[in-house]
Amino acid sequence: FTVHPPVAAPTALNHDTERMGRIVAVTGAHAVIMLDAQDQVFTESQRSPDIGTLLKAETANTITLALVSALSAPSPTNNPNEKELRIVEVEFIGELPVAVLAEEILTEGEGQIKAMITSCGNPVLSNPNGKKLDSALASLDFMVSIDIFLNETTRHADLILPPASGLEISHFDITFNTLAIRNTVKYSEPTVTIEEGQKFDWEIFQELTHRLNKKEGACQTESPDVKLNFGLMMGPHKMTLEQLKAKPEGIDLGELKPCLPERLIHDSKRINLVPDLLVNDLKRLFDLEKNTNAFQLISRRELRSNNSWMHNAPLMMKGRNRCVLQMNKFDAETMHIKNEQLVRVKSRVGEVQVPVEISDEMMRGVVSLPHGYGHNRAGIKMEVAAKHAGVSINDLTDELQIDELTGNIAFSNVAVEIFAD
Repeated sequence: FTVHPPVAAPTALNHDTERMGRIVAVTGAHAVIMLDAQDQVFTESQRSPDIGTLLKAETANTITLALVSALSAPSPTNNPNEKELRIVEVEFIGELPVAVLAEEILTEGEGQIKAMITSCGNPVLSNPNGKKLDSALASLDFMVSIDIFLNETTRHADLILPPASGLEISHFDITFNTLAIRNTVKYSEPTVTIEEGQKFDWEIFQELTHRLNKKEGACQTESPDVKLNFGLMMGPHKMTLEQLKAKPEGIDLGELKPCLPERLIHDSKRINLVPDLLVNDLKRLFDLEKNTNAFQLISRRELRSNNSWMHNAPLMMKGRNRCVLQMNKFDAETMHIKNEQLVRVKSRVGEVQVPVEISDEMMRGVVSLPHGYGHNRAGIKMEVAAKHAGVSINDLTDELQIDELTGNIAFSNVAVEIFAD
């Protein structure tokens, strides 16, 4: 999520000076950075291993971080020539880790988030410790949601701005063309004309930007088709959007053409399949203490119920119950659990009840819940989804459980206990 203005570092820096330093410890959303003294040279034996580098501090509010390869979690050095700087939040390209969103809303004082805009998302079901975030959103002074659903998140909004959707909007595929086996291009016109007063999402965003920036006069919106047409004209095939519209069935541009190794930026022009960054991090996995009473919970995406949006589509929700806890058959036999039996799953942050599906796809000691369920909260208006409520895996995931390698939440490998009451 993004905070404006950026979070300030508690220790003020000289606004005109570039300072180089080292990230030597990260715990959750907190980082400890050692600022090297000017003109001071340290040998490797004198330094703790780095896990990141402070590249530049333009102001106290602008800190750019870059992750480097050393991944151990050292203690800060006691070298008197280094100054310790603690940054309350690690900010990356203007964004903060979503793990601390609820904390930023609930913690009183300077910098507390009191208003939010959400867009086409359902963080109560997709963020860790969803119940805590649910409570946090309820405490906001004001919230706006750009969404077509009254769901677990948008029910907290003071104002919902529903954009045109589905057959009301045009479509030019970018994402799934990366999986295509031929070079094709297609533009789909809207099938249904929007009613008077309806707005497209791009109109809503541009209008909000215009007003939030306090610009004078009416907002002059610009359709994404303008940028699309420019991109097509500048692309390798030099076509226009009008030419594409004249071929509603799409255009086959021929076979895919190789682009490797030319596009590789490495001098070797080879792809490193086992980078040291990942290999060195395996030690942390092997050193994990195994709780013999705990299972490791992992998430999964069901093909027909991939996310919470799809849960309100009747055709997608037909058939068997897909919100089940998949469990290895040997674990089930050990715990005397039968297929479809209701069990309790408990983690540090919460507890849910869910039926079991015995599966040979699960390793022993591992269980799995699907993403996107939990449509049992009061105030939602998603009739189909409510009939297939299920439970939210993110009522079990832990916002304090951080993947040290990426700095993101570890949504998988969450320690849980299972009780067959």
